Amino acid sequence: PVMLCVIDGDENIFSGFAAGHKGGLSAAHSLTEQICNYLRPEGFQDCKEIWFWIIVFFNRRTLLKRLTANGICSTEQFDQFIAGFSQESLRFLFVDVGDSNETGSRMRGLPLSFLRLASSKLHMHRLC
Repeated sequence: PVMLCVIDGDENIFSGFAAGHKGGLSAAHSLTEQICNYLRPEGFQDCKEIWFWIIVFFNRRTLLKRLTANGICSTEQFDQFIAGFSQESLRFLFVDVGDSNETGSRMRGLPLSFLRLASSKLHMHRLC
């Protein structure tokens, strides 16, 4: 099974930014564990069977400004956190929506796109 988790990164701020790369890895691992614990009562005992897609939509400039202004982390720690989170899995992504207010609309449209993809035949070609 595929589990799609879409997060508004402007509203739901992770802890661990100050820990940089290690903080990002830890946040991704912790989030995966929390989702697994949530799914166990639904019959998913072994989360190794699940393909997790975790996509965090955020406005990089605004979030970074808020975190640095409050002394939570530096720019380097912020960038390293995102790198660590994304390195936990190829399917763990931070998506910068820029300065527009499109976070919500992009989040709402993504699950529908995944459903359409799942119901379509997927053709993969090797590009050389």
